[in-house]
Amino acid sequence: MTATLGGRLRFAADGTVTVLSGKVELGQGLRDALTLICSAELSLDRGRIRVLCGDTDHTPDDGLTAGSNSMERTGAAVRAAAVAAREELLRRAAARWQAPVGELEARAGSVRHRGGGGAELDYRTLLDLPAEEGPPLPPPGSAPRARVAALVRGGDTFLHDLRLPGMAHGRVLRPPGYPQRLTRIEHGAARAMRGVLAVVVDGSFAGVVAEREEQAIAAGAVLAAGARWQAPPAAAALPASGRAALAQAE
Repeated sequence: MTATLGGRLRFAADGTVTVLSGKVELGQGLRDALTLICSAELSLDRGRIRVLCGDTDHTPDDGLTAGSNSMERTGAAVRAAAVAAREELLRRAAARWQAPVGELEARAGSVRHRGGGGAELDYRTLLDLPAEEGPPLPPPGSAPRARVAALVRGGDTFLHDLRLPGMAHGRVLRPPGYPQRLTRIEHGAARAMRGVLAVVVDGSFAGVVAEREEQAIAAGAVLAAGARWQAPPAAAALPASGRAALAQAE
């Protein structure tokens, strides 16, 4: 086992373990959940576990962070990797001590004999850590218990709760059907609304930018009311094969 196991775990010489997740933290508690999974399976203190999310240079492609499937996909993968890592650590310790694996246990970052009273081997002494530099180490997450308390009291921050300096909000117009084209748009009323910073029209693309989200929503609705769309002829909307079939039918 090298520093990485299945692209999911990276063991470092300082005793920390970095969990690699293609899913990202949006405020749903992904970091805490993956930390707890890894901690439980490796019997490792949560303070020694970091979770790196969505770094395309280092983390696997886990698909979209949507549909409440982060635990079903990434959580299960991290658990499997941690279990495999624990079994490998036990196997290596058993080989070094010439002892049955069943007599050993992984606990608190080391392998020891069940019941205590014997020598211990720290995880770091059992691993072959490569010399190359690994991914940047993310900061430790908040304590899960503290975060649960914040969630209950409405004090936790989700991605859509963030307010950054100079941040603006936008809304894009959607055509009533595909592939309709924008033929005319009246944007004077939307542009004059409070908080509107810009109205953008480029071909069949139209949108509005405003200081606040509710202002962008309201201006987007006004912009949509003044938009006129035109659908192409039925034959033009079909792919080449469909146009050929239509011509034969006629």
